[in-house]
Amino acid sequence: HIKLDHRNIVKCNRCSFVFAMEYSENELTRLYSESYYSSAKDPRMQEWINRFQKTWQGLVDDLLNSKSLVGKLIDIGAGTGGFLLSFHQSSPQTKIFAVESSAQAREHLLTKLDVLEFPVNSAEELHVINDTFDAVVLLQCLEHVNYPLLLCKQIFRILNEDGVLLLTVPNRFSVDAFFKNKKETRCFGNQTHLQFFSNSTLIAM
Repeated sequence: HIKLDHRNIVKCNRCSFVFAMEYSENELTRLYSESYYSSAKDPRMQEWINRFQKTWQGLVDDLLNSKSLVGKLIDIGAGTGGFLLSFHQSSPQTKIFAVESSAQAREHLLTKLDVLEFPVNSAEELHVINDTFDAVVLLQCLEHVNYPLLLCKQIFRILNEDGVLLLTVPNRFSVDAFFKNKKETRCFGNQTHLQFFSNSTLIAM
């Protein structure tokens, strides 16, 4: 195991999955406030939307190429809403929902997409949703949750039988991670990350 900042990071001897076994909830709260959204008018929100516009549109195209007719979509961990904005432009007839734990981000999103609905505020509350969806989107979110396998089980519960899950996580063994300095290697540098996936552990889960 590795004691790194406020997290105690361990590796499972059986499946090789790497995760933070212990961490400080208070430190996580502070980090989210400082590193992400300080207010609904934080200028970084629009900057992130603009900076990754091509990425958002590429992900939208991937989703619509795999399922052209999407009646209802839910984005878990919607963040600044860059993906949802791009998706709504490409498929305005789709009814869109979001899950986002940051009150500031939720407020910001509603100024951009007044048709958006928030059935719950956090991924941990997904079990109370009784609705089903044609598409579930989870972009750079799974590494932040406490129980990723439990969340995935809930996602498949609310996903229609012919539905599509669009999921991305940081790659611990990407070229980008390899060339970062030692502290940043394998995605450990972001102190809000609790789960560290490889291709094999993600597929196994």
